[in-house]
Amino acid sequence: MNREKQIIYDLMPHWTFWRDNGQVLRLDQLEACAYREPKITGQVALGDPLRTQPARVLVNLSSDGLALWDVRTHVSHRWAHKAPIDLDKFAAALKALRVT
Repeated sequence: MNREKQIIYDLMPHWTFWRDNGQVLRLDQLEACAYREPKITGQVALGDPLRTQPARVLVNLSSDGLALWDVRTHVSHRWAHKAPIDLDKFAAALKALRVT
């Protein structure tokens, strides 16, 4: 079994999170709560806000901010806007801009 940590940068601030205590929050609100409260759990529709089967997640804070650990897939989901730059795509874009 591959134990390599997988991180997907796909979270959007407007997505809905359902806490186990019944509270409903947007992910940007959830991040603020995570700084104040440890061990938040709940569900979120990862990848598709209209998904009928929300993913069960544990809420964490990483160096990128909010991190949601999907307990089924063992994947950490983080803010989409914090995704690292793909250097190959960046190099290709620079090369395409080069004037000869």
